[in-house]
Amino acid sequence: MNGRLLNIKKSTWLYVSLVINAILFLSLSMFFSITYGEYQAIFYFFCICTGLHQMVRSALFGYDSSCYLGVLLFFIGLFYFWAVYFEITWLYVAFIALSFAFSSFSTGIWFKQPFQIFLSCSIFFEFILIILLKFNIFSLWIFVAISVANVLVLVVKFFFL
Repeated sequence: MNGRLLNIKKSTWLYVSLVINAILFLSLSMFFSITYGEYQAIFYFFCICTGLHQMVRSALFGYDSSCYLGVLLFFIGLFYFWAVYFEITWLYVAFIALSFAFSSFSTGIWFKQPFQIFLSCSIFFEFILIILLKFNIFSLWIFVAISVANVLVLVVKFFFL
């Protein structure tokens, strides 16, 4: 039976994931808002819980778009709490780029898509460039020039892959 997992329909598993993630989101949001007064964290809890649900959907039904979105949202939320904990929120833009790199890499590996792996390497290179820009290693113009060259290499790779 292709539509069942452990003799239970996959749509039922997806519904259970939705309920568990909704309860997790509501409980974490209420706890952080009441205890710490941290209202901005609610959005990032939503990202984490939605990302987990999308990853479950991808695992159940084999959707590469759900895998990409799930990993992306999960790491966006995770990196926010990591940046707040280590007090490096000024580097959060770089962590968002790293989230895109992780989601491209995981989608490329899981669904055997070589362009996604190349895209993840390109985005990871942009992550390094953003870090170097944030630490004032080079100027904005050098950053833009290297980024444009990186995008051009990506476009050429796309047409010849």
